[in-house]
Amino acid sequence: MGSSDIKLAEREGIIEAASSDRVKLTVTVLMFLLWLGIIFTTVMKYTMASDILSPLIVLCSVLIILRSGYTIGRYWTVTRWFMLGVAMWFVADVVWLFREYIFPGHYILDTISDNLYLVPDYMYLIGIVMYAKYRFYRRDFQMILAHVFILSVMVFIILSKILDLFTVQSIRFDADVIDSWMYFYATLFTMVSMIIICFKTGVKKHSFSFYGISVFLAIFNILECRYTFLKFMDKEPESDLMDIIYLLCMMAYGMMFSIPSLGSFEVSTGESSMTGSGAINKRRKMMYWIFSAILITISIVLYVVKFFSTANMSYAITAIFAYIVICKTIRENVLTDELLTRQKNETARLEQMVADKTRELSEMNDYLQKISNTDALTGLYNRRYGLEYFARLVKEPEHYPIALYSLDLNYFKPINDNYGHDMGDVVLKEVGRRLAGLGQERCTAIRIGGDEFLVIFRNASNDAAVNNMGALICERMDEPIEAVAEDEEKGRREHTFQISASIGVACFPSDTNDMETLFKMADDALYAIKHTHEKSAFLLYRNIQEVNTK
Repeated sequence: MGSSDIKLAEREGIIEAASSDRVKLTVTVLMFLLWLGIIFTTVMKYTMASDILSPLIVLCSVLIILRSGYTIGRYWTVTRWFMLGVAMWFVADVVWLFREYIFPGHYILDTISDNLYLVPDYMYLIGIVMYAKYRFYRRDFQMILAHVFILSVMVFIILSKILDLFTVQSIRFDADVIDSWMYFYATLFTMVSMIIICFKTGVKKHSFSFYGISVFLAIFNILECRYTFLKFMDKEPESDLMDIIYLLCMMAYGMMFSIPSLGSFEVSTGESSMTGSGAINKRRKMMYWIFSAILITISIVLYVVKFFSTANMSYAITAIFAYIVICKTIRENVLTDELLTRQKNETARLEQMVADKTRELSEMNDYLQKISNTDALTGLYNRRYGLEYFARLVKEPEHYPIALYSLDLNYFKPINDNYGHDMGDVVLKEVGRRLAGLGQERCTAIRIGGDEFLVIFRNASNDAAVNNMGALICERMDEPIEAVAEDEEKGRREHTFQISASIGVACFPSDTNDMETLFKMADDALYAIKHTHEKSAFLLYRNIQEVNTK
């Protein structure tokens, strides 16, 4: 994608975002106008108009949340559950309209609408739990759910006892009542969850959107508790003022989610709060035992003062012991995970150590193989490896014919005698460099020892190729050598040497198919040509008779 395409895509994204903002602003203004309209119609007792405006306001809130959800990032799941809750309220309002004005007194619609009004709280509960799941590490999230469980159960038992005291007649336990109790507990669970999340992270660790949603969710839950209480008291829970506040909560959800800052707060990093030093872990281990002891003490006191019945006491003790079991299970899982993590890290460390040692051994083996196969001074293959290499070549016909050049330097001994062995080593290094750089992939240079070398020329197809290679070697050997040697005693010394080489050549298999004989033939040709020329010269074994005759 070119830069122009990227800029075009950025402009399209900006235009789309601006368009989305305009749509949200338009729907928000419409929602507020509808809310003002429902206040007016409620005051003026236009009941039907109020009932029609109610689902329209909720629908606007759903649209706002839907348009805003994609800007929340990883908290889109939380947004989706709240959107579903508001949407269920919209569906409940629509069903209620059908029951009230189109099919008045219809039992099925009446049951459906009443149950649909209960669904949003369950959706909000799931949304809060999902928020905690994304906000905290898994271990902390599990402990938070355990704390919420025991606190909501204890509050539920106490409030249910208070409700029982205020109820004139005994509460019947049919399906509707059980649904109401479950709904009441879900409401408590949601409120306690928000409180513990704030307590766990600190007041300043959340965004404005979170607190706005929490406030209106708390108001909504308080209204739901009031509704449940009045219903158990056999009093009329419906109220025009309460309906307006309910709608205000629905509007607030849309407004808060339209602010793209739900996930902008600082996300905790580092290790889970359940890991760390042994002292901290021990203190945290004691916390739930102390908390459990406090709850048991409160339950006993309430039982002694005859506030709790035997049934209430058994419920509380059962819930507390369930809380202890849950906490212990979570802690055991934490320890198991820590052990597995340590074992995994240790295994990875050991595997890395083995890999490092294996690499070191491989590198050392390569180095040892290299120094055992090469001449330390020139870097060429040494005599042992060179002979092994040549023995492998003669077993592979695809390399035939093979020309073997046996090379011996002329006038080298005086260099060692007159200028020192260090200067002679410099000359040998330069000779090795020149032989290694013949520029032929088919050529391999070998140092036999002293001033003796071999050059193996594979696929020497004809005499012309053999002669050309011999001429090239002679040309390289005849080039003057600029030698520089340094030591502490003599200091830096520079000298130009003019050396030459005598070269004997034998071919395999045209001269012989025996390797030892081939080496002897090359040496014979070498000695035949040696000292017959001032400069470098080479002789093919097949031409040795001509030299001997002369």
